[in-house]
Amino acid sequence: MAQIAEPSGTYHGNVDVQKGLAFSCVIGLNVNSTSDTVSVSLNSGSPFCAFLSFSGNPYSYSFNSTTGQFIVHNVYVNTITSGDCAGDISATWNGTQFTIDATLPPVNDDQECSIEGTATAP
Repeated sequence: MAQIAEPSGTYHGNVDVQKGLAFSCVIGLNVNSTSDTVSVSLNSGSPFCAFLSFSGNPYSYSFNSTTGQFIVHNVYVNTITSGDCAGDISATWNGTQFTIDATLPPVNDDQECSIEGTATAP
């Protein structure tokens, strides 16, 4: 099976974000393959996206060059609704695009967060 080159650089794309309320936002991933870190941001899209933020950037990540599995570890999301979410963001990297399909457990309530969509280089 062919190896997939590790991503490095800046990627953006549309994602659906949900925690009780659903929004369409633009995700930003700034991947530094030298230090195995990634900074994650949400902006644009719905005006409510400005109320969602990631605390603790940059995060460490792991990448499997055989399967394309890309996992951002120990993410903390400040949400517009009470409770926030924390956990890992899972994605698949195919060499040109991230496909994000992540569910993060809630921190202080019973509603998990979900992030689904894609991100590519500009």
